[in-house]
Amino acid sequence: MTSELERDAELEIGHVLFMDIVGFSKLLVDEQSNCSDRLNQIVRRTSQFRAAEAEGKLIRLPTGDGMVLVFFTSPEAPVRCSVEIAKALKDCSDFGLRMGIHSGPVNKISDVNDRSNLAGGGINIAQRVMDCGDAGHILLSKRVAEDLEQHSKWRPHLQDFGECEVKHGMRVTVANLYTGEVGNPALPEKLTRAKQERDAAALAADKATVAAAARGIARRRRNVALLAGSFFAMLALGIGFWIFSQRKAATATLAAARIGSLAVKPLDNFSGDATKEYFADGMTDELINKLSQIGALKRVISRSTMMKYKQSPKSAADIARDLNVAAVVEGSVVLSGDQARISVQLIDAASEKNLWTNSYTRSVANIVNLQNEVALAIANAIELKLTPQEKARLTSARVMNPQAYDYYLRGKFFFGSNKEATNASIEMLEKSVSLDGTFAPAWADLSLAYGSKAFWLEAGAKQWEVKAEEAVAKALQLDPELPAAHLAKSRVLWRPSSGFQEEKAIAELRHALAVNPNFGDAHSSLGVIYFHVGLLDEAMQQYKRADELNPSNPIIKFGIGLVTLLQGRYDDAVTMMEANQTGMVRALVESSIANALFFAGRTDEARARIEDAKAKYKDEGGILASMQAVFFAIAGDKTRVQEKIDEAIKIGEGFGHFHHTTHMIASAYALMDEPDLAMKWLNYTAENGYPNLTWFERDPNLDKLRKDLRFIEFLDKLRPRFERFKALAHTPIPESK
Repeated sequence: MTSELERDAELEIGHVLFMDIVGFSKLLVDEQSNCSDRLNQIVRRTSQFRAAEAEGKLIRLPTGDGMVLVFFTSPEAPVRCSVEIAKALKDCSDFGLRMGIHSGPVNKISDVNDRSNLAGGGINIAQRVMDCGDAGHILLSKRVAEDLEQHSKWRPHLQDFGECEVKHGMRVTVANLYTGEVGNPALPEKLTRAKQERDAAALAADKATVAAAARGIARRRRNVALLAGSFFAMLALGIGFWIFSQRKAATATLAAARIGSLAVKPLDNFSGDATKEYFADGMTDELINKLSQIGALKRVISRSTMMKYKQSPKSAADIARDLNVAAVVEGSVVLSGDQARISVQLIDAASEKNLWTNSYTRSVANIVNLQNEVALAIANAIELKLTPQEKARLTSARVMNPQAYDYYLRGKFFFGSNKEATNASIEMLEKSVSLDGTFAPAWADLSLAYGSKAFWLEAGAKQWEVKAEEAVAKALQLDPELPAAHLAKSRVLWRPSSGFQEEKAIAELRHALAVNPNFGDAHSSLGVIYFHVGLLDEAMQQYKRADELNPSNPIIKFGIGLVTLLQGRYDDAVTMMEANQTGMVRALVESSIANALFFAGRTDEARARIEDAKAKYKDEGGILASMQAVFFAIAGDKTRVQEKIDEAIKIGEGFGHFHHTTHMIASAYALMDEPDLAMKWLNYTAENGYPNLTWFERDPNLDKLRKDLRFIEFLDKLRPRFERFKALAHTPIPESK
């Protein structure tokens, strides 16, 4: 028993990268040798390999047609290593490589030649995961994928491929890593074949059911004929078929009546060209937009959440259960020249029956009309009651410049949170409007891209602010009811150079929601403004509605964490924000979590987090320096406080959210008993986008100002505006005219 325990103690958790060269056995001997040598060289040059080897925390084993790397550093190590390898192999046409990653127990053993070897579940499962893939795939076990999903860097690049059956009937759940630069976005052949077999089995089962029903009817017909004669038999059959048809119609009506929520699974790209993914994704996005604008649908899941299911083998019913919706739209797109063929079906989640299906072939010039046609057909299939305005929108017609529309979809495909993606989006959208300046959605998205560049990426850059304003004006001129245009207008109004016009920005967002009540971005933007003006309950309501529509978006969940912080539930806020860290502005993320830790009484953790963030990340807006000033104020170090305040001001002026920095500056001065300077910066904060009456009334850092007449007058001055905002927030949003 003691020896068994000693052997068990040798088990360690290893982070395993298993890889093999696809088609290795078909290569000639010299080709096998060349490929193996080349792979060895590439692997050895990766930074993850070198770092782990230098620390003595790496074991590598050859497997004949590949190798196994076991890292004893972090779960990210094999993932980062796989990305480095894939990048190095990107231009290699000599061989294809597939990789599988898992974290699990490994056991160091000696083989028959007394050489070091490894065994254990960690190795076995990594190999099984790899076996599910084709050339180019980087597949992850469920455990690894769940770990990576907690990080904003990895989450957007993970695709759920579902279960895969491997050796001995074992089933493993796998996720795919695809960044756009490395990886393989296609569903592996093994999973594709399994899906086809399931579909064929389901079809066979349906046919068998129909055949059995037909045989049953025939038997009953013979029996009735024998007992009562042909007349009564025909009469009975006629009544039976009438009852059956009535039941079938009633069942369909009940199914349709149940459907008040749905999701659109990303349409499959069946064009035979992976570079056409943007077109399929764009068609998915546009169909979601059209359906979202139907008020009778109380919940339509947003695009960013649905992209998680791209290439997923999960059934429509499984997706519906994941998202708690009543129906799922799925289908495919084939783009060939200037012709597009779209096949779509609507699946009822409760019965798993097909409620409606159709295929359309149109020229790209008529693609917008086709999107309206599909949305209208789905609405009719589930008997949604459309308002006259909704019906008018879905029956309107326009002809597109095919190349302009292609650039438009590419622009939407590229749009992201980093500078490179935003620049690529702007380039495509500018090309779109240069070819067809009459398409309002392209102008609206261009304004949003310009605005993102000005607010987040090049803070205060005047040329992008001007361009954003010009583009949204053009969009609204072309389509005064376009929800995306009103979202873009709200962002033009709510920025430093526009004086953070909260009331007008709120009006624009309410207009967008009047047309599209399922517009998740408008709900979350409304939550942002309500948060800043101190309407915390109302902000939470908007964020939660956005989360219902877009449950996979960490930015929304992080916003819920921020509101939770100001509501005084500090430990809950830490948990929520830690689990949903986002990558847009890392300094704001870190300072928000540190604030929650600080108010939860975990001051040392908060201080350490800020110091660590200051060393790792760019201090956008000077928020980290201003937090350091607060900690020095608590310590009574006035010299260091002023140094950090000066640093924060120098870094932060012009940044979109500089008002959070100035709030921290006011807090530092208040903690040091400098009421004049504290009030100066508190007034600046309120006048520049953060008139948060609710938080100013309860912020512990401002407690030393409570009896100061100027502070009392400051709060009284904010109160009428706060009450006006509150009344507006509680006024129902009217339906679009």
